[in-house]
Amino acid sequence: MAIFPKDHLDSHGMPFWSGPKRAPDHVTFDASDDSQIAFIESMANLIAFNLGIPEVRDRKAIREMVLKVPNTPYVPK
Repeated sequence: MAIFPKDHLDSHGMPFWSGPKRAPDHVTFDASDDSQIAFIESMANLIAFNLGIPEVRDRKAIREMVLKVPNTPYVPK
């Protein structure tokens, strides 16, 4: 969003974020939200598989791991 703010216009003067293009919004991480943990599990296991390292399927262990990672807020440049 730093490059194209929500009110950005394209070269024709039309809103850049229109139709199928949606402006991104910040998401606050919540370790108690099962869908967020499921997303992290899926993405981490896809990367692990491609790197040939062991995958982790234990959601409780994943939740404990992500709680140890600092949750710093996004600050646009």
